[in-house]
Amino acid sequence: MTRSIASRAALSGLILLTLCNIFGAMDRGIITILIEPIKRELGLSDTVLGLLTGVAFQVIYMAAGFPLARFADRVSRKLVIASGLTFWSAMTALCGVAANGWQLLAARIGVGLGEAGGSAPSQALITDYFPTQRRAQALGIFNLGVTLGAPCGWLVGAFVGQAYGWRWAFLTAGLPGLLLALVLFVFLKEPDRRQTDAMQPVSFTVSARFLLSQRSFVLTLVAAFFFSFTYAANAWVPSFLSRVHGIPLRDVGIALATTHGVFGTLGIVGGGWLSSKLGKKDDRAGLWLAASACMVGSAPYLYFLFAEGALPGLGVPLTLIGLSGVYLLLASVWGPMMAVYQSVARADMRATAGAFYMVVSGLGLSLAPLIIGLLNDGLQLSLGVTAVRYSLLTAVAALPVAAACFLAASRYSQADMARANL
Repeated sequence: MTRSIASRAALSGLILLTLCNIFGAMDRGIITILIEPIKRELGLSDTVLGLLTGVAFQVIYMAAGFPLARFADRVSRKLVIASGLTFWSAMTALCGVAANGWQLLAARIGVGLGEAGGSAPSQALITDYFPTQRRAQALGIFNLGVTLGAPCGWLVGAFVGQAYGWRWAFLTAGLPGLLLALVLFVFLKEPDRRQTDAMQPVSFTVSARFLLSQRSFVLTLVAAFFFSFTYAANAWVPSFLSRVHGIPLRDVGIALATTHGVFGTLGIVGGGWLSSKLGKKDDRAGLWLAASACMVGSAPYLYFLFAEGALPGLGVPLTLIGLSGVYLLLASVWGPMMAVYQSVARADMRATAGAFYMVVSGLGLSLAPLIIGLLNDGLQLSLGVTAVRYSLLTAVAALPVAAACFLAASRYSQADMARANL
C-alpha cells in the first residue's frame, strides 16, 4: 500500500459504501412518491410538503455536515458513516408513525441529521482507496447509490404505499438499514492514513482558508448549487406525472424507477468512465463533460414538461422520453464533479471538502422543493393542476448557469490540483 489501499479492500469498501448510499437515497427520497397520499391524509399544502421534502432534511444535513466531517477527518470515518446509517434508518421508520405534519417534520430532520454523517466521510474514504486517475470512476460507482436508491424508494413507496398505505412504506424502507449498519461496523476497512497521502489533521480554519483559495473548488461548489437545485426539483416529478398526466401511484413508481434506474445508471457509469478515460490526457476533461451535460440537459427537460400524448401502440407517455434524457445527462455529472473538488483538496481536508459540498449543494437541494411548492400554491388559482409544470421551469433555468461555472472552473483546476499535491 502506498497511495491507495490494496485493490481487494478498495473494491469491498466501495461496494459497502455504495450500498450505504443506496439506502441513503432511498430513505431520503421515498417521501417524494408519497406526497399525494400524505397530502390527502394530513391535509398539508404544497408549500409545507416542499418544506418536508427539502428544507426539513437539508438544514440539519448542512448544519451537522461540518462537525461530523471534522470528526471523521480526525478520528474515524468508518464510525461516523455506520453510526449515521443507524440513526437515519431509525428516523425513516419513525416517519411512518407520524400523526401530524409536525411529527413528520421532526422525523425528517432526524433523517437529515443521520445522513449528514454519510456522504462526506464516504467520499474521503473512496478518495483514499483509489489513485487520482481512477477517482472519477470510483466516485461515479459510489453515486450509483443515488440512481439505484431513488428508484428503490419509489418502488417501495408505490407498491407498499398503494397496497398498505404510506406509513408502511416508510417502515419498509427504514428498518433494513439497521442491518447494513452492523455490516459496516464489522467489515468496512479504514485505510491507515500513514499509508495514504493523508497528513496530520489540521484545524478547520486552515482547511477552509486553503479550500476557499482554490478557485476551481469554489467555482465547482457554485456549479454544484445550481446543479443540485435542478436535481432536487425532481421531488415534484411524481406529482407532475400524477396531476398533469393522471398516472396512478403504482405506475408512477414503475415509470420513475425504470427511467431513473436505467438511464441514470447509464449516465453515472458512462460519465465516470468517460471522465476517467479523457482525464488521462487532460485533467480538465471531467469539468468539460459536466458543463456539456448541464447545457444539453435543458432540451430534454423542456420536452419532458411539455410533451403530450403517448407512443403509438405502446402507450408510453412521451413525457417519459424526455425524463429519460434528463436522468441520463444529469447523472453523468456526479462522478466528474466530485472527483474535481476532492482532487483539488489536500488529503487531510477531503472530508471537510465534502462537507463544503454538502452545505452548498444542500442549499440547492432544500430550496428547490420549497420554491416549487410555493409557486404551485401561487399559480394554482390560475393554472390548476398544471401549475407544477410551469413551476418546474425554474429547474431548467438553473442548468446553463451550472454549465458556465463548470467551464470557468476548468481554467484553474490543473494549477489547483498541483497545489493540493505539493
